Amino acid sequence: MPTSIRLAPEFEQRLTDLAHRTGRSKAYYLREIVEKGLAEMEDYYLAADVLERVRKGEEKVHSARLSTPTRPKSSYANSTSRPHGVSWTSWTNALPHSTTRAAQERH
Repeated sequence: MPTSIRLAPEFEQRLTDLAHRTGRSKAYYLREIVEKGLAEMEDYYLAADVLERVRKGEEKVHSARLSTPTRPKSSYANSTSRPHGVSWTSWTNALPHSTTRAAQERH
């Protein structure tokens, strides 16, 4: 479906430069931007919509009992992917757990 948009001159120039330097078309990059950006916007706006319905009491909320994960025996548990001095359990419990319908449907 052909669609046209107006870009600020600085964005147009950046897009033109990227396309020229990589040998791909501007349309290719615009499609990539829209596809990736749309997924992020769906997560954000759909989650905001659900939150508003929860606040109004229009959305049913389910609570879950989370069990504490056992510490893995692999060397991965000691990797630098978590802040220094933070235990494995507190680090994994602090990780975000997506609850939006859109996020669940994509996984």
